[in-house]
Amino acid sequence: HVLIDEAQDTSPSQWGLIEALTGEFFAGEGAGEEARTLFAVGDPKQSIFRFQGAEPKKFEEMRREFETRAKGAGQRWEDVPLQVSFRAAPVLLEAVDAVFADEEMDLGLGGTAPRHRASRAGAGGRVEIWPLETGEKRDPGDPFEPPIEYSREDAAETALADRVARRIAGWLAGGEPVAPGGRPMRAGDIMILLPRRSGRAFIPRVIAALKQAGVPVAGIDRMTLAEELAVMDLAAIGDFVLLPEDDLTLATVLKGPLFGFDDAALFELAHGRKGTLWAALRSHPDTERFGPCFEALGALLGKADFIGVHAFFADLLAEGGLRRKIAARLGEEANDPIDEFLNAALDYERRHASSLQGFLQWLRSGEAEVKRQLDQRGRNEVRVSTVHGAKGLEAPVVILPDTTGRRTAQHDPNLLRKGDLLLWPPSKAKDAIDPHSEPVLKAHREADAGERRRLLYVAMTRAADRLVICGWNNSGRELPEDCWYHAVRNRLADSMTPEDDPDFDEPLLAMERRAEQSEDEEPAADLELPPPLPGWARRPVPPGALMAAPDGDDGEAFPVASPLRGGSVGRFRRGRAIHKLLELLPEVPPERRVETARRFLAADPELAGGAEATIREAMAVLDDPAFRPVFGPGSRAEAPLVGRIGGEIVSARIDRLALLPEETLIVDFKSGRAPPAGPAEAPAAYLRQLARYVALLRQMRPDRPVRAALLWTEAPLLMPIPESCLAPYMP
Repeated sequence: HVLIDEAQDTSPSQWGLIEALTGEFFAGEGAGEEARTLFAVGDPKQSIFRFQGAEPKKFEEMRREFETRAKGAGQRWEDVPLQVSFRAAPVLLEAVDAVFADEEMDLGLGGTAPRHRASRAGAGGRVEIWPLETGEKRDPGDPFEPPIEYSREDAAETALADRVARRIAGWLAGGEPVAPGGRPMRAGDIMILLPRRSGRAFIPRVIAALKQAGVPVAGIDRMTLAEELAVMDLAAIGDFVLLPEDDLTLATVLKGPLFGFDDAALFELAHGRKGTLWAALRSHPDTERFGPCFEALGALLGKADFIGVHAFFADLLAEGGLRRKIAARLGEEANDPIDEFLNAALDYERRHASSLQGFLQWLRSGEAEVKRQLDQRGRNEVRVSTVHGAKGLEAPVVILPDTTGRRTAQHDPNLLRKGDLLLWPPSKAKDAIDPHSEPVLKAHREADAGERRRLLYVAMTRAADRLVICGWNNSGRELPEDCWYHAVRNRLADSMTPEDDPDFDEPLLAMERRAEQSEDEEPAADLELPPPLPGWARRPVPPGALMAAPDGDDGEAFPVASPLRGGSVGRFRRGRAIHKLLELLPEVPPERRVETARRFLAADPELAGGAEATIREAMAVLDDPAFRPVFGPGSRAEAPLVGRIGGEIVSARIDRLALLPEETLIVDFKSGRAPPAGPAEAPAAYLRQLARYVALLRQMRPDRPVRAALLWTEAPLLMPIPESCLAPYMP
């Protein structure tokens, strides 16, 4: 069975893979075997991932291809059009249909304009178009006189962010209904969508404005930590600790929120110095002013050598008061990236040996990107996202603020693809482009325009009860007719009513409909009801098992060393350290393993004393001749394993797995447990667990033997488990 979800975003290479997987479904013996199914669901109107290779027309092309194959093989084929919207109120769907009925708003699919039918036939709804925000108009003044006041180039953008925040705060305080005749609005009902994340700073501005207005807001849906100002301040402190002699880094730290130097203080410290800035700070005669800074930084240098990355920054933010200082300088919204920074430090330490330099490099390489799931039910917060990030989501109230952007030649690729050829046009100007590149570039721009209109379609159809269109114009120049704002306003203005509002200098436009019936009433009688569920959908799912611990009939299944024994805490920490070393060191070249282990253990002062003995024991396990391949090239740590044993679905994760040409090896780690005298004395729970692993792997590789072992990290002791010990527990 092949299921393809979001098929409109499938690329040609992915369709090629699907064709290869399903080729035998419709030919030869494969066409007559037990029912094989292909199920694809998608909406070409919502294809907005062209930058990932998606081609919406390919969806229709493959639909026709599979239909021909299925009917040619005498198999059943069904096209199931989905034309009923169960999300949006009728007035919102009418607005969408009116916008995209115009030929100039063609979605680039070569088909007819979309027409929607509403399941919520009597529901109320409202569409608003606000006047464009132009910011505070200023007198340009005499161009030959120096400016007296600073004039922001993004004043209109900032003004709109403030207006959106005030408007939402007023809605929530005044009990504004989500739609005429509906229930009062909550913060969690509102979603603000933008067409792109880069190029504009509206997202952080509106989040800051919402927080200042006291409106709960979920924060940015995707965050590159290295680009956040609060994180830059923290990373600069880490850079100083790694290299105190770097004058520019130290100056950045001194001017940062930790110490708050102004230019005069930094000049006094730096001017006329004989050596490094760090030396000048250490020897400056004004000890009352500069002495505390030197002592604080010296304490950080000493602490960084003995604690992990997360503990270093967590202590600095809490005990050092840096979190409070950053929030005072950057605003309360800075707490969001700070929290994610600490989470990233924890995540890094789980995946890698704790290293401040390694963490900062990992952070700046772009790997520390935070993606949040916005569909968090139960959280009453305004959501802010791009349209791409909101794909598949919905909200009672959707606000589209960034609607005035224009497409420029900067969006054109430097290389154009024509079949298997790449073309480089020396010029893309209309009167200078070469005849080979011109039609290719024209087709690219048309495809781009179609996707931008599809992006507007997706944005508008995220709303269930209320849709707000607004925008800004900093330049004062005429906006392009194909921008979202004009595309919607020009096609809806005749059917909308001007409304005076004290928040605006000009009337806003609105079209609304009050609720005619309760949302709980039955759907309209003319709607087609779905067919009844087939029989297979009503059959019970087989019971699943997640390798649960056995009942208590096995005696003491998990013997644990007594916590009252002397040194048990140290042994437990040592066992966990060996477990981590055995997970990390196989990925390190053999000649670097000992040095890597030393650096890893040096991060924990309680393990440093016995580090050499711990390393020898870990290396002895890795070099054990019987199981050396399970830690060698091609082996896998934390390998997932899913399969069926009898009528039971088993899902598990094996600590170490090696699929060798001649055999299969598995090792299960046991930490914090006292090793038994021999395999026969191992707890029944562990033997049953291993027996299931072995049974599943034998199904996967029936022609190869499977050998299993338990690794007791407290000793450490690698204990091969013979077949005779597993036989009583085989399923």
